[in-house]
Amino acid sequence: MAVQLGNVTPYITPVEFVNAPLGVDWGSIPARGSTTPNAEQEMVCWRVTDRMDELAEQVLRAVVVVQQERGPDFTLTVDRWTGEGRLRAAQWPILQVVSGQWRYAADYTNSQWTAIAGNQFQVDDMSGFLGSPFPKAARGSQYINIAPGNIDWTQGRNGYRCQVTYVAGHMINCGVTAGTNSQSQSRPNGPVIGDTSIHVDDICAWGVLAGTHGRVYDGLNTEGILVNSVTPDVANAIKGPGNLNLAVALVNAHPLGTRIAHADASLQQAAFNLAVAYSRIRGATAISPRSAGGGSPIPQSKSIEELIVEAEEILSFYKPVII
Repeated sequence: MAVQLGNVTPYITPVEFVNAPLGVDWGSIPARGSTTPNAEQEMVCWRVTDRMDELAEQVLRAVVVVQQERGPDFTLTVDRWTGEGRLRAAQWPILQVVSGQWRYAADYTNSQWTAIAGNQFQVDDMSGFLGSPFPKAARGSQYINIAPGNIDWTQGRNGYRCQVTYVAGHMINCGVTAGTNSQSQSRPNGPVIGDTSIHVDDICAWGVLAGTHGRVYDGLNTEGILVNSVTPDVANAIKGPGNLNLAVALVNAHPLGTRIAHADASLQQAAFNLAVAYSRIRGATAISPRSAGGGSPIPQSKSIEELIVEAEEILSFYKPVII
């Protein structure tokens, strides 16, 4: 299985966690006198992102997956009565099947693949997809059905190799790289008020369904967006840089690097927890106990261990489940 990633944005940005009331003195990160004051904050974001994927046991962001399996067997099966094939995806939930092909597994001299037409695939169990391309945790499809006549039992067990390319993930995640107005004039410093298109580093999954809601995470300028369609920089691309075409113009300007996502709020909370925990590992104290104006003590913030455990509990709901 190959997961295709390009230049992407982390699951949390310095702007998000520095502005959040997390009880961390970000002014002390990095060390005083550093010539790259934002470098360590950026690295915390990437450590959080990688750890979230590890805890979820899969890439959480929507990605293009190329999966090859031998069958009929366990992962790639064929119903003996209907002849319908069934592939269990390694990444889930499945949002879109892009393409597929098959060849005889034992034929080493002629390794030519035979394409499977797009109308020969069907994503099984579409629960959770009503009104949104993303289901809640532990919902959504893990199986791709293949129409009869492509994979069968004529070559015996494991007689075929089948390769399927699909889009899967629990969230859409990207970052602002430019803006565009209604006259298609580029904004190299980011979109401004009234712009109807945002250029981002990854369009993956935004075009799965027309009318996908997202949120631009930009402090006081945070706003919701409705993406009607996408225009990739490379014709017909389903991932990589491109424009998000909006149903309603922006009401705020947003700088380059601002994160845009469609995701459960619980995933952002997990990212916050890990960001605070990793920022304290160097020995900094987030909040010192002291007396408030009324004489009542300010409660001690959660420990590093408690923050990490809570993040692990959240992300446990996003692990692949064999149904």
